[in-house]
Amino acid sequence: MSPEETVNQIDRIFQEAVLLHGGDVKKVLNYVKARIGAADPRHRADIDRVFARVLAFREPNCPPEQLN
Repeated sequence: MSPEETVNQIDRIFQEAVLLHGGDVKKVLNYVKARIGAADPRHRADIDRVFARVLAFREPNCPPEQLN
């Protein structure tokens, strides 16, 4: 699965979770974890790689430019 397809799948899982559980963050996260845990092992590896990349992201340390 391509990274874009994986991100789309993760997005769909989160959307389902929010539709089912509304603003209950604990239930949403438990639902997402359960769905990802039940994913096909090949897709699970893709999902884990995408999450690792997201968690490794750091905001660039760029000072703001002068407006003058």
